[in-house]
Formats: sequence, C-alpha cells, structure tokens
Amino acid sequence: MPTLLSVDIWDTLLRRRCHPDEVKLFTARLLWTAHRQKLRPRFGNPWHLLDERVRCEATIASEREAAGLDNEYAVEEVCVRWLDQSFRPDVPAAVRASIVDRLVEAEVEQEQRVVYPDRRCLRLLQHHGADRVIGLSDFYLGERHLRRIIEHACGKVPFERIFVSADCLVNKMRGRLFAHAQREMVAEPGHHTHIGDNEWSDVKSPKRFGVRGIHYLNPDEEPARARHRTRYEARQKGNFVPTAQVLTRTLRERCSPPADLNPTQRELYEIGFQTAPVYVALVLGAMQHAHALGCPAVHYCTREGEFFKKIHEAIAPVQPFGLPAPRARLLEVSRVCTFMPSLREVSTREMMRVWNLYSSQSIAQLLKTLDVNPLPFEPILAKHGIDPELVITHPWKDPRIQRLFADPLFQRLIEQQRDRRRAIALEYLQSKGFGKGPVVMVDIGWRGTIQDNLAHLLPETPIAGWYLGLVGFLNDQPPNTTKHAIGPDARLDPELLMQIIYNVSPLEMIANTDSGSVKRYQRAHDGSIVATRVHDEAEDSVWQRYTQYFQRGALAAAPLVARWARTFAVEPTEMKPMVIDLLRTIKATPPRVLAEAYFALNHNEIFGVGGFLEKRADLPAELLRKGEESRGSDPEFVAAIESSDWPQGLLCLLGHEELCRQYNAFREDRSRKIDKRLAAKARKAAEANQSATPKPVVKVAPWQGAPARAGKTQDSESPATIG
Repeated sequence: MPTLLSVDIWDTLLRRRCHPDEVKLFTARLLWTAHRQKLRPRFGNPWHLLDERVRCEATIASEREAAGLDNEYAVEEVCVRWLDQSFRPDVPAAVRASIVDRLVEAEVEQEQRVVYPDRRCLRLLQHHGADRVIGLSDFYLGERHLRRIIEHACGKVPFERIFVSADCLVNKMRGRLFAHAQREMVAEPGHHTHIGDNEWSDVKSPKRFGVRGIHYLNPDEEPARARHRTRYEARQKGNFVPTAQVLTRTLRERCSPPADLNPTQRELYEIGFQTAPVYVALVLGAMQHAHALGCPAVHYCTREGEFFKKIHEAIAPVQPFGLPAPRARLLEVSRVCTFMPSLREVSTREMMRVWNLYSSQSIAQLLKTLDVNPLPFEPILAKHGIDPELVITHPWKDPRIQRLFADPLFQRLIEQQRDRRRAIALEYLQSKGFGKGPVVMVDIGWRGTIQDNLAHLLPETPIAGWYLGLVGFLNDQPPNTTKHAIGPDARLDPELLMQIIYNVSPLEMIANTDSGSVKRYQRAHDGSIVATRVHDEAEDSVWQRYTQYFQRGALAAAPLVARWARTFAVEPTEMKPMVIDLLRTIKATPPRVLAEAYFALNHNEIFGVGGFLEKRADLPAELLRKGEESRGSDPEFVAAIESSDWPQGLLCLLGHEELCRQYNAFREDRSRKIDKRLAAKARKAAEANQSATPKPVVKVAPWQGAPARAGKTQDSESPATIG
C-alpha cells in the first residue's frame, strides 16, 4: 500500500506577519471604506463589521452541526450572510453578489501579502520519502484559493491535492477530514502520516483513527506567533501600543540615509524617517474618506500640501485599503487668493472672518489681505479721515471704518475686484476637478479657513477637510463643510493635548516647500488659468538647507508605514496617539538642528499682517536668570520665550535643555489646571441644567427589571478617543 503524507497548512507550511483575525479585519475595513453608504447605521467602524462576521460564521457553523456535519463553512457563504446582515435592505441582490466576489478576492490577495513560508517545513517536504503528499487544512478558504496563496509564498509544492474543511464540510478537529482524504486518495490509516502544529487537531485527533500524527513546532517561528496573539488581544481591548511598537521598531531598523549626506543632512533625514507616521496617517484619513464618498481624487493645498501629495504618491502603490488609491491633485490656494473671491458682501460683518483672527489691523494691511491695489482707495480713505497705516484695535467698532464700509463707492470698488477674482478662481477650481461632486482636501491646519473660503465660493459642493490638527473655530462654519484632524482637535481633546499645536510655525516649517505662496490667479497666454506665487529667499533657503532632507527621510519611510497599516488593517484614527506622541516630541524636546532651521526662518503672514515675519533666537540674560530661578515658570520669562512661537526650540538652540524640561513641566501643569477649570465649569453647567429640567418618571413593574438603555454606536467620522 502506498504511503500517504498529509501536511497542515497554517502555522506549519505557511506563516503570517499578523494575527489571523487581522486578515478578516482587513476585509471588514475594506467593506466599511468602500461601501459605507450601504451599511446599516449600527456599523460605525470596521470592528463592528468584524464582530458581525464572526456572528455569521458561528450561526452557519451551528446550522451545519444541526445537519450532522462539522461546524465548517466557506468564505463565500459567510460573505453572503454577512452582507445580508450588514447592508440596508434596499441594496439590490445583484450589487451584493458583486461585492461578495470582490471581498473574497480581496481576502485572498491580503493573505498572499501577509504570508511567508516556513523554511524548515519546506525543507522537510523536499525530503519526505512518502509516495504521495497532500495538504490538509481546517480553513474557510477552499482549495482553489489556498493553492493560490501557497504558490504565491512557496512556489510549487508537491501536493497532489489540498483537502480543505470549507470544501468538504468536515474537519481535522473531529477527525472526519482524515477519513475523507483517505477515501479520495485510496489510502489506509496505517500508511498515513500527518504533520501539523495543533496538538489536538494534528496529533491526538488523527491518532484516534489510526493515523500517525507528528507535532510540528518551529522554535524559530513560535515566538513571533505568540507575539501576534498577545498584541492582537491587547488591540481588541483598545490598547494599540504594541501594534504601534511594531512600526517603531521597523522604522528604527530600516532607516539608512544616503551615503552622500553630510552629518546635519543625515540627522534631518533620520528625524523625518521616524516622523513619517504623522504624514501617512493624515493621507490615509483623506484617502479613506475619498473612497467612502466616491471621490476620484484627493486635493492637496499649497504649500504644505505639495509635500503631503508626495506622501500620497509614495504610498498609493501599496493600496493601503485594498483598493486602487484615488489620484493626488495639487490645489494651488492660499488664504489671500481665496478670501477675496469668497466674499458674500462688502460689510464689517463679512470682514469679521479676518478680524476674528487679527483683531488689530490697519486698512493698508486689510487691503493687502484682499490683494487689491491701494491707490484707487486713497481718496475714499482721506474722505473718511482714515490713515491707511494706522493699526486700529477692533476696527469693526471704529466709526470711521463703519462709515467706510457703508460708502457705496468703496463697496462698488471692492465688489468689482471680487467679481473678477471670483470668475477666475472658479475657472481655476473647475480645471482641477474641484467642485464636481463631493471633495476631499488636505491642508496642515489649523482652523480650516481656506476650506471655509472655498465652501463659500462653492456653496453647493460638500467639502471634507483633513488636517494635522484643528484649534477652536472663530468663524461660523459653512454648512457644506466637515473638518477632521488626525492629531489634536479642540472639539474633542483637552488643553493638555491642544497645547502641542498652539505654536504651529515649527510644524509648518518641516512640511513647507520652496515653491512660494500663491498670491492670485491670472490668465496665461494660452487662455488657461495659472497661479502666481510670491517667494521669500530666506524662507526658501531654509527649505533648501534643512527641510528637504527631513522630507526625504519621511518620503523614504512612507511606504513602510503604509505596508504596516495594510498588514495590520490599521484605521487612520487608530494612529492618533502615535501622531500626538511624535508631534509632542518634535515640539517639546526638539533636536537642535530643527531649532536652528526654525530661527533662520522668515514666515509668510501676508494674510492679516501684510508681510513676512522674521524669527530670531534671542533671550536677555536677566530673563534667563528669572527662568532658571523659577524653574521655567516666571511670567516675564514665559512671555518672552513664548513670543518666539517655539519656546522649547529657543531654549534648546541656546543650550538650555534642563530649563526646557522645567518649562515643559510648567506648561503641562498649566494645561492641567485649565482642563480642571473647564471640567468644573462643564460639571456646574450640567448640574444647573439637570436641576432645571424635571426628570421623567418611569414606572417599572417588579418583574420587569430596570428599563433597557439604548445602545450606542460610534460616529463613523469621529477620531479615536485618547485614553
């Protein structure tokens, strides 16, 4: 009688770079990303969908057992049941069927991406000595799928057949799959040897049927398997740290700056390499939103968006969500070039969109903000007794300014300029595909005023904005906008986190470009609309000397981060704690080389201020002494260093690292006190509201128990909560 050798597949012949359920989570994430509009409201995130899939699998398994079979199922029937439970009833059956096929194919492709061969088992197969060799697996992907996965990882293996529980509906665990394989292969139990990793299914279970079972354990692979199990269990409980640490280790091990860089450039490259998750998380959030809305492209706003667009293009081939990535399009915009076209009226009320940001402003600065020639306005300003260079506090309250904005000639001059600029701006936006259906745009932050301007320009276009961080909004938000932050968000996060992004210039510097700021749109000789830009040589020089090397490191690391996100089916919002930690590190304990770059910078503040602001590293000895004596808390010292816009960068550049640590401690304590006051105020308001509102009386009969509480579902647009 010929001898038969059967070999288990998972954790014997094939290994995964993740936990098995993270492959299912990947499919759930794809379903949630691509078909969110079809889902029932209770499915607020991919984890909810994964839970529903597990319930469907358990239900089918129970039905099989009731029919006298083993508790097995095929992925195709699971997906059919899964969509029946997850989709709204009005989704047509034909649509569901096509999506089932796509989900199955995506899961097979993901298995191919995360598997690798167990080399020790492969060597064993090369010297097996048996007459016939087959594969044997308790798995929900059938033989045709499993063969693809095996051949992708191992090439050709000597399996005549692969018997899978999904096809036969019997399994190894209960022993009936061994008998089924023997019948098909015409083999006797006494001549059948089986190798596998599970002590029951691969050793004890076959032994009951006369099959010799060999327990296979590879000591080189088992620790990684155990780590995946522990890490995934922590993730299920809301602890993402072990999964994040996998990426941190990978970035630390894989960072290899080009040999032609000098020491300063090399350090900047390494910093950028480690900081890449910040920018990849931002782009992933925008990509996923574009998939959900069916947007063919993500629009990246100049200037920082030019760098973010490169991140997008670096990770697009990875297809992080298992879908072809939306295109990346550059949108040449600025507050200056979008504000004037977006004006709804010429009034002090409308100018509050500027004055809420800059409460002291001269009329000359306002005209620069509007980007209009001041000469035609000089007679009107003289008529109303206004010195154009005089900085006015709260200009909307000044009677002269009120009379100016009520002057029909002033209104007409502004309206003429606005109408011309608006027509050109709309033509430019149309040429970029912006406004043809819902739009997803990306900018660095911090209040989304460019998005507001565009929303006023295109009031019928839904515009979703993605940002590194969002601080409190000062203006009414247009109804056609939504805003999302991958980092600190004033709507959700405490002061302790928000203070990370209160001094934003350093974060803007490291994402900046040397391509200049957009000033206005004009018609080119060929009739197209082009953006004209304004440059500052000192600002561009900082990018050329410093920033470009930071960005080269981030771009080199971006595909690694995207592959990690795909392997572990990471939601962009799960990365928020990582983003915050990395931003905090850069801001609070900055490398000296970044501080050196920052204090060589000229910062563009044409909108509002009307020019460039020079950054200077200077701290008088007397204030330094006060800071040291007070351990970083003296009010004069604090005011002086915070006026630099990067107090920690200033202290590190001047060589006062210990004082920087003391100041950070003071700043965190100050933030906690603010949070405590705000919490007390909110508590007091809630108590007052509760006492003013009579509670409804609910009568409960003794046998009914307490009234059931309504279940809660997570808002699909809400970032992850930071513990």
